[in-house]
Amino acid sequence: MAITNSNKKFFWLKLKENFFSNPKIKKLRKFAGGDSYLIILQKIMLLTVKDAGVLTYEGIEKTLTSELSLILDEDEKHVDATLIFMEEMGLLQKISKNQYLLPQVVELTGSETDSATRVRKYRKQQKLLHCNTDVTPMLHDGNKTVTTEIELELELELELELKKDSLAKKNKKTNFQNFKKEIIETYKSKPLFQGNVKIDDTLTYLEGTKIGITSNGYLYNYFSAKELDRDNAIKVWKWLYDNQNSLLPINEEDLC
Repeated sequence: MAITNSNKKFFWLKLKENFFSNPKIKKLRKFAGGDSYLIILQKIMLLTVKDAGVLTYEGIEKTLTSELSLILDEDEKHVDATLIFMEEMGLLQKISKNQYLLPQVVELTGSETDSATRVRKYRKQQKLLHCNTDVTPMLHDGNKTVTTEIELELELELELELKKDSLAKKNKKTNFQNFKKEIIETYKSKPLFQGNVKIDDTLTYLEGTKIGITSNGYLYNYFSAKELDRDNAIKVWKWLYDNQNSLLPINEEDLC
C-alpha cells in the first residue's frame, strides 16, 4: 500500500529546560561562531520533526552539506562544522546511504491535530473569560447571564467536534474487525506497506523496511524476518485503521 496523509497536523520541537546547560551545547557555543552553529543545529532538528528525526539527503546538491546550506540559507562552512560536531557528539547518526537519524528529535517532537488545536484554544478562551471579564464582557438580563457571541461560537464549535469524535469512535469500534479481516484476506502472504513510516513516537519504520501479512494472518517484518510482537502489532493495526482513507493499493513488485 502507498500512503498519503490527509490528516492535517502541526508539529513542534520541545526544548528541555536544561537545553543550554547541556555540556554538548555549551561546548558548541564555545567555538568561534558557536552561536551560529547552534542556530543551524536547531534548524536541522526542526527540518526533521515531521519525519521522526530522520534527515534525508535528496541529492539536490553534490553533498549533504551544500544541500542543507541551500535549504537552510546558511553558510556552507558553518553547516559543515555543525554536522561534524553533531556526528562527533552522537547527535547525528548515519542509518542508510542517504539518511541520518537525530535521536534527540524523536523524544522532543510534539504534534497536534486540527481538532485538538481548536479544543485547546477553546479551553484557553474559557479560562480567560473566567479570569478577566474586561477582556470579554458578559451581558446581564436580571439574574440571567447571557454569553457573548464569540463564546457561543466557541461552545458550538467544541460541541460539534466532540460529537464528531464520539461518532468516529463508535464507528471505529464497529468496523475495525471487518477492516482487519479485509486487509488480511487481501494481503495474505504479501507486503502491506514499506517505510519510511512513523507509526507513533516510539515506533518508526525507516526506508527499506517492509511490513506484510503472513499466511496465518500475522504482521511480518521482511527486513528482520520476524513476526511483529504483540505491542508493535497493535500499534500498526491501529495506525492502518486510522489511516485507511489514505491508503492506496500498490503493486507488490514496486516494493522490491
